[in-house]
Amino acid sequence: MLFVLMVAFCQFLAATSLSAQDRTGLKTSVAVDLVGEFEAKAGNEAADKFVPRSVDMMFYAPVDHLFDGTLSVAAHQENGEAILELHEAFISSDKFVNGVKWRLGQFFPAFGRLNRFHQHEWPFISVPKVQSKFFDTEGLIDTGAEVSYLMPLPFFLDITFGAANGYVYGHAHNAGEKPKSPLAWLHLKSFFSIASLDFQPGLSLVQRTAADGTELSLSGFDLTGKIRAGKVLRFLWQSEVWQ
Repeated sequence: MLFVLMVAFCQFLAATSLSAQDRTGLKTSVAVDLVGEFEAKAGNEAADKFVPRSVDMMFYAPVDHLFDGTLSVAAHQENGEAILELHEAFISSDKFVNGVKWRLGQFFPAFGRLNRFHQHEWPFISVPKVQSKFFDTEGLIDTGAEVSYLMPLPFFLDITFGAANGYVYGHAHNAGEKPKSPLAWLHLKSFFSIASLDFQPGLSLVQRTAADGTELSLSGFDLTGKIRAGKVLRFLWQSEVWQ
């Protein structure tokens, strides 16, 4: 049995705003995901070394008074080879219609709980089985458009829907094939509190028909619970179930 010891999970974020200097509003962030594994007893398969799992470089800036731009690139190891690839490149805005946010470009689609986050933002080391089984160990990325609308209701209800190319599904280094129907998704999320514990439940639907006619139809439920003391996160519990 392989015993993995988290020796160092170093996620440092160096966020710098240059707006005071050159008025561009550019913000940058660098995150390093560093882990180590060592044998707990003789005979296991531990590598006995530190591994920089990934390095993410992110850039954010307003394009003009209406649009914002985001760019994210990641470097990581694949089968001993260093790979540098584009993760996200999109423009977004929330300034046209009250309560409506949208983005256009390449991004992590905002369905379920975990897929919307970069791997270095996950609060654990191993990839959860639900993520690797239904999506990808690094998260599903595609190019398309996504719209979120905060419904004008007496309670919190946010609806997100989007569509993307769907030429590939999950992490890939090829162009893929044109699908019979592109990737499409829908996510509903709400919010409620019980004492000091805040909950965010969500429902998701994901659809795609590949070039060979293979149909993908997923439905999911996610639930997140948090306890905050001011802006400090004291407790986090998150889960998701997919069928």
